[in-house]
Amino acid sequence: MFYRFYEDLETKGNKAELDYALYNMVDNAEDLSRFEIGDYEPLFNPVQLKRGSSEVDIIGDSGSTGGAGFIVSKRLKLILEDMNLPKHRFYHLTYKRKDGALIDGHYYFFQYVLEHNFEWIDFDNSTFYIRQEIGDQRMDVTVQNAKELVELIDVSHDHFKRVLFDSLTFNSSYSEADFFELYQLNWLPIISERLKNRLEEENITGLEDFRQLNIQLPQATS
Repeated sequence: MFYRFYEDLETKGNKAELDYALYNMVDNAEDLSRFEIGDYEPLFNPVQLKRGSSEVDIIGDSGSTGGAGFIVSKRLKLILEDMNLPKHRFYHLTYKRKDGALIDGHYYFFQYVLEHNFEWIDFDNSTFYIRQEIGDQRMDVTVQNAKELVELIDVSHDHFKRVLFDSLTFNSSYSEADFFELYQLNWLPIISERLKNRLEEENITGLEDFRQLNIQLPQATS
């Protein structure tokens, strides 16, 4: 089973929001990339939370880095390091507490690379639809392979539509990843049951309730 992974943006006591940008172009030559890990050392502002925020284990970066990733606590970093992750890197951050004290090693920026993994999909046993970005109109579509899916996503985007899935079945190409995105198809990280269970066992804070996704593992062959 697989689940959506996202920070909690609403629950008091389980959410956090940055007081100002973690990353800016004034201090850096370029933004982080969503598709590769850079060979330079980016400069990050101290993590400083808005009033009403809690000191949780995961915090969104408000899109300021340009890359795919989250601010994570040392506790969450250690859990992620035990998992099967896409290409990634953890950057050390400084945390500025409400009393003004600067704490090193409490938070890290977890950057991960968006991989093209549509080849994991068993298209004969998966179902897709197109939905208008505004409104609830939808149209079921048949997709035969990864190339068709990419083309459909590109065309739909140009017409302010999104391609989504009702159900997915993976094939034997699935790499037993514990954390990944189906880039442009799901838009949010997806985690395995193994990672979900570990997060719950360790009482990791700052996450919304896990929502199970209709994604099946490769079908067994006799």
